[in-house]
Formats: sequence, structure tokens, C-alpha cells
Amino acid sequence: MEAARMSEKLRRVFSLRSLQTHIFLLVLVVGLIPGFIMRYGILNNYEQRAVQQRISVVQNQLKVVGNHLLSNNYFNTKPEGFSTSVSRDVINAELEMISNLYEGRVMIINSSLKVVKDTYGISEGKTIISEEVIKCFRGESMSNYDREHGYIEMTIPITETLEADLPVGPGERIELVRGVMLVSASNDNIIATMDILNHQALIVMSI
Repeated sequence: MEAARMSEKLRRVFSLRSLQTHIFLLVLVVGLIPGFIMRYGILNNYEQRAVQQRISVVQNQLKVVGNHLLSNNYFNTKPEGFSTSVSRDVINAELEMISNLYEGRVMIINSSLKVVKDTYGISEGKTIISEEVIKCFRGESMSNYDREHGYIEMTIPITETLEADLPVGPGERIELVRGVMLVSASNDNIIATMDILNHQALIVMSI
């Protein structure tokens, strides 16, 4: 008998027609909406900052490697043009290390749009024509974050600064783009960190 009464009271309390139920649902919704907004804001802000930081770090490292390419005549196809064979091997090792570090791919493209180095080893000697590469030869760097496929793609110009001659003007310095680095870096660690943050945010919302 007592159990029947309790069951009836619970039925009335949780009935959709009950005022208590309406108040409970209203409070629940009002409490959840800020939580969802906060969770989205935290994850979105972290993702943007992490991607920009990854792009900045990779670009800075590859600009240093780009200077090594120029100082060792990496784009010279004649054997006597290289400083030493060791220098070329060292640069290739640097590119492989960066490729492994960021779980991605690095391609070095010369002014003829030919791939002279591919850390995957499948496109060397091939001609690559893409809008991003052509724009990079004009001095326009590009970075693209592809969340769906899990990578960040960048083009980085390999520039050489020279002292200009006539008609530009003696004493002035100009930058010439000698090649382009086409780079893809994995964003798996960013996604993994976002999953952890999302899990923690859900726990906070539940509490």
C-alpha cells in the first residue's frame, strides 16, 4: 500500500503536466546551455591556438633548413656545385627528422616546379603544379588546416637575399624565391588533447 502511494507521488511529480516537472526541466536546460557554450568555447579556442603554434614552430624550423639548402647549393644539379656530399646528406637527414617529428611529409620543389626531395620518396623528379606552390613562388606563403583528414598543409618559400643591380637600383636588396617547401604535418596530438579536454568538460557539466 505504501509502495503504491510512493509510486503515485513519483508519477505525479515526473508527469509532463506537473508544474514541478516543468520547473525541473527549465532549470536543467538553463543549467546545461552555458555548459555547452563553455565547452565549445574552450575546445575551439584551444584548437585555434594549438594549430597556429604548430604552424609557427614548423615554419621557423623549415626556414632554417631553407637557409641550409641555399648555402650548400642544394638546387644545383651538377655534382661539382655541391659544397660537399656530406652537407647534402645532412640536409636530407634534417628533412627526414622533421618529417618524422611531425608525422608528416616534406617536399622540396625547385624553380622548375620539379620535386628534388620527397621524404616519402615517391614524387622525386616529378613536376608538381598547384595553385599554392605557384603562389608561394610569388612570395605568398599558405597554411591550411584540414581537420577532417587530420593534417596541416603549408607552403614555405626558400628565399635568397641579393644586392640589386640596375635598373632596380644599386645598393638595394631584393629577395628571390629559389624554391618551395610543401609540408604536411599531422594534427593527431591536437585531436588527442581535445578529446581529453572534452572528457573533462563533460565531467564538469555532469557535476
